[in-house]
Formats: sequence, structure tokens, C-alpha cells
Amino acid sequence: MSRGVVVNSKLHLFAVLSFALVLSLGALPSPLAAQCFNENGPTIYPSEAGDNHYFGASLALDGNWAAIGAPYEHAGQAFAGSAYLFEQVNGSWVERQQIHPNDSHQVGEFGYNLDMDGDVLVVGASYTTVNHTGQGAAYVYRKVHGSWQQQQTLLADTPQAGASF
Repeated sequence: MSRGVVVNSKLHLFAVLSFALVLSLGALPSPLAAQCFNENGPTIYPSEAGDNHYFGASLALDGNWAAIGAPYEHAGQAFAGSAYLFEQVNGSWVERQQIHPNDSHQVGEFGYNLDMDGDVLVVGASYTTVNHTGQGAAYVYRKVHGSWQQQQTLLADTPQAGASF
């Protein structure tokens, strides 16, 4: 079963988010990998692969860069999430960086949404808790000398519990 498809004709890259159905009670479907292909047909896997991390739940593309979210990865806490940055070099996708927010909020589902424009990347964390459980946040990153660095945390003006900003 596929969850979504993203196409970038300039890079000839697309991602199909595949789910493995687990036949035990209460189990959630889990993506196997972000199936990213170019002319040579490689599949992109994260360096920190794990079950139920949902690697490939979101994808942003710009130029030779791809950001792929893993919103349920356990990065210091359950379901904190992370995002992976890949660069296309000589026709191959090379993992350059794995990012997490560097603030004191209880982060939840970081990488659930992504958008990239040039050297700016915005990563949504739909269940981040600051003052209210699950109010959500967006994190702004900028590529500086080839490294993605957090610049800002965006919160709703009027946060509400469960709003998933």
C-alpha cells in the first residue's frame, strides 16, 4: 500500500512511501523506506534505520538536496523524530546530515512535515509541547557552509493543546 508520491522531474527522483502490514493486534503500519529512484534506481535508507521510525513520511526537494522526515524516530525520547538531509552527488544520493531541534521543548513528531527553498528548510514537529500538550512547532534551518543549522523556532501566537501547529 502506498501513502504518497513526490516527483521532481529535474532530478528524476520520486519517493513512494510503502507500508508493511503487521498482523498483530494494535500494531500500526510502518514504512519500509523512502523509495527514491533516479536513472540508476537507488533506494535511500537512513543511517539510523529502525522499525516504526516512519522514515519517508515526508519529503522536500530543492536543487540537488532532499530532506526526508522520520517523525517517529526515538531521538532521546519516544516519537521525538528527526530529518535526514541528502545531497545528489554524481548521480547518487549521499546522506549529509541528520537533524534534531536544539531547544529545550519536548519535541514530538519532528519531521512530520518538510519544506525546502534554496538554503532554507522548515521542519514541522506536530506534537511538540511547550506550554500545551501537542501544540506543535516549526523549526527553521539554514544551510551554512554545507551544514544545516537551526535558526529559529516558530510557535503559534495563541497555542492550544492538540492544535498540531
